[in-house]
Amino acid sequence: MDTHCLYKLCTVIIIVLYSVKAQYSLTPSSSYAVKNREFHLTCNIGPSSTVPSFAINWRRNGQNVALVQSSNCQTYVGAGEDLYQRYTYNCTSNRSYSLYISATKINSEDGSVWRCGDNDINLGSSSDYTMNVNDPPTTDPVISGYSGTTTFLGSTVTLTCTWDGGSPLATLTWTCKGINVQGINTNTQTSAIRRYTVTIDTSYNGQSCTCTASHQLWSDNKVVQSQPFMVHYPPTTNPVVSGYDGTFRYQDDIVTTDMYCIRWVTSGYFILDFVMDNNIL
Repeated sequence: MDTHCLYKLCTVIIIVLYSVKAQYSLTPSSSYAVKNREFHLTCNIGPSSTVPSFAINWRRNGQNVALVQSSNCQTYVGAGEDLYQRYTYNCTSNRSYSLYISATKINSEDGSVWRCGDNDINLGSSSDYTMNVNDPPTTDPVISGYSGTTTFLGSTVTLTCTWDGGSPLATLTWTCKGINVQGINTNTQTSAIRRYTVTIDTSYNGQSCTCTASHQLWSDNKVVQSQPFMVHYPPTTNPVVSGYDGTFRYQDDIVTTDMYCIRWVTSGYFILDFVMDNNIL
């Protein structure tokens, strides 16, 4: 046989082998699985493909999960197969096979790469499907970094909002004095964390910052507030002495949260000190 005939023969063999490879598709019941909700995958065999004579193979992360016999939709346990009791199977036809995970049994382990196909993977299989298992946090978000103690003008306070758990992690946002502020995400694998550093000025006195936490599995956001800031700062104006009817009077128009001292002096001589606490003498 010459080289040209040999090439033609190989081409024919390759075409024949390719033509018998069945076409499979894997479809999820929703875009992601959720703990405590039922979820299923459906394996469909293309209309022009041959139905496997033996069984459909379900694989998770490349490992066999179960064989479902194409003749009776019953699971088959053979050498090397690891049949997971958490899964059940259903067949609507000899071209449509479903794997069900009950609501009470679904867990993060199922968040894997799935594939279905012929028991002989060389005869056809679906594309990989990555299942995401979502789970809302079971705790409430908390704020740390400020306990309500005295702060001073020009100082900085770093507030940290943390919400543990959940998959995917929650989304956190900050507002201070009713204004949206950016903050910085410092998430870990298990916690959503967002920090915001406040530079204290007089406008923060008595005000709070708010962390709003949202998760795609919650219909309502969770909101937590920091302790109100207690800002101490000095007076920004000078005292004024007015009127004389035999008694010296001092009028204080100063806004401050600190106590301060008023010293009376006449002709350069010290008379008296008063410790003031935002009162009129």
